[in-house]
Amino acid sequence: MQYKDYYQVMGVSPTASEEEIRKVYKKLALKYHPDANPNNSAAEARFKEISEAKEVLLDSSNRIKYDHLRRQYMYKYHKHPQGTTTKPARTGSYEGEDSAWGAAFGNFWQEVFGAKKGPRRGRNYEANVKITLEEAYYGMQDVLKFEGRRLRIKVRPGIQDGQILRIKGQGATGKNGGEAGDLYLKIMIKPHSKYTRKGNDLHTEIRVPLLTAILGRKVEITTLKGNMAIAIPEGTQPGKQLKLKGLGMPDYDRSGVFGDLYLKIHIAIPTKLSAQERALYEQLEQMDRKK
Repeated sequence: MQYKDYYQVMGVSPTASEEEIRKVYKKLALKYHPDANPNNSAAEARFKEISEAKEVLLDSSNRIKYDHLRRQYMYKYHKHPQGTTTKPARTGSYEGEDSAWGAAFGNFWQEVFGAKKGPRRGRNYEANVKITLEEAYYGMQDVLKFEGRRLRIKVRPGIQDGQILRIKGQGATGKNGGEAGDLYLKIMIKPHSKYTRKGNDLHTEIRVPLLTAILGRKVEITTLKGNMAIAIPEGTQPGKQLKLKGLGMPDYDRSGVFGDLYLKIHIAIPTKLSAQERALYEQLEQMDRKK
């Protein structure tokens, strides 16, 4: 069985990502498809070759096996163990390899393409979905356009950044009666201007007036759950952190369970004082000195 360098067939680097390979394949498939090249045997052969390369390089299991064989081939036929070239580099399909190598590649080819006679499960698809922190808090439903299809997706409250959702049967169509693959959606939560998320807890900062921190008062804050008044303890120091239980993110797996909200306090120091205000602060200063 002759060796085929599927990376060169596709015109991509051996380190190319699946997305890069898929883009190149679509471009080549449109160019060489038999429907676009009637009665063109050369184009038909080229289309068959790139389709074969796609079956190997866009299937993670097949690609791992193929890369292993390819490294063996390059080592044996292209490079001396010390790295000196022993034979000129070749491209495309290679004939004349020894029978052991031919058998190894032939077995791989038969494993991948010989199985086509029976049902084959479709390949899984992957996609990223970006949502806001508010959507992660309340949950959301949306219509996703993917591979020419419109899919309605539902995200439960509390989903984590990077979490994977599986949509069964929405991958590539199976072959010869095989079942369709699945679609795996990676949820990516956009950075928020106000909150930082750590697990199910939320962290933010608020500024309070100097006298509020000294005397202790209620202030109104905005949370993902809505606006509410909270008590600032008397004598609150700059940098103090307040914990508001149950005002963080909902737990994805446990209904009714929430994380906490942590508020870091910043004291707003007045920069412009009226004469009366200055006199009052100086009076307080005098009182403090007498203690």
